[in-house]
Order: sequence, then structure tokens, then C-alpha cells
Amino acid sequence: MIANYGYPAVFAAAFLEVVFSPIPSEVIFPLIGFTAQGGGLGLGNAFGMAATGALGSTTGAIVIYFVSMKVGRTAIVRFGRRVRVSEGEIEKAEKWFAKYGVVTVFAGRMVLGIREIISIPAGIDRMNFGKFVAYTFAGSLV
Repeated sequence: MIANYGYPAVFAAAFLEVVFSPIPSEVIFPLIGFTAQGGGLGLGNAFGMAATGALGSTTGAIVIYFVSMKVGRTAIVRFGRRVRVSEGEIEKAEKWFAKYGVVTVFAGRMVLGIREIISIPAGIDRMNFGKFVAYTFAGSLV
């Protein structure tokens, strides 16, 4: 998909990686880099693909943020079991969020096991939306 459709496929892959946590970014983004390099797309397109991936990740995180804000912690924990997100993982993300505040969203986007669920405590806590988007995009871009 990435080789055939380029930027829209990068956006979709990044979005799906966040919304459906069993899809690992560790597989998606090296493939994107390999595709950019193998296609001779150059450094500019590699940065463009990284920004597009960050935008896709941020969009997926926004969906999770609003769902978490709307349905609350209890429903998230109950539903999380169905998509392989344990209550322990949610508690871990909540503790990080409580301890480090909004910086957790930035750093959490780079931590395996946290990046997929850091939007949940941000949504439940009703973190400032502008800060959430800015920190999520920056962390995803890195």
C-alpha cells in the first residue's frame, strides 16, 4: 500500500496503528523508511512521510481522546480487555500522566506499550485539547 499510494497510505497506516493497538508501529515505520529510500524519494519525502505519519498518529490519538473523554474510565477498562489493553496498562499510563502531566503525552508517544494508550488518561482527565494535539504531534513526529 505504501509503495503504491504514498502519503495517504502512510497516514492510514499511522492512524490504524494508534486506533487498533495490535498493529505495531515498529513494523510500519521502518517499512515506510525503506519504501522512501528504495523508491529514491529523497530526504525531503522521507521527512514528508514522517510528518504525514505523525499527522495520522495524532488523528488516531484524537479519536481515542474523545472516546475516552465521552465514555469514561470504567467503560474503557471493560472494553480494553477485548482489544488486549489491560487495566494494568491503563493504570500505568494514568500514573505516568498524574506524575508528569502533559509532558507524559509527548514522552508517552515514544514508549512502547504506552504510546497506544496515553490518549486514554488524557481524555478521561480532559487535558487541554490544544496542548494534547501539540504534544501528541510532536511526540509522534520524533
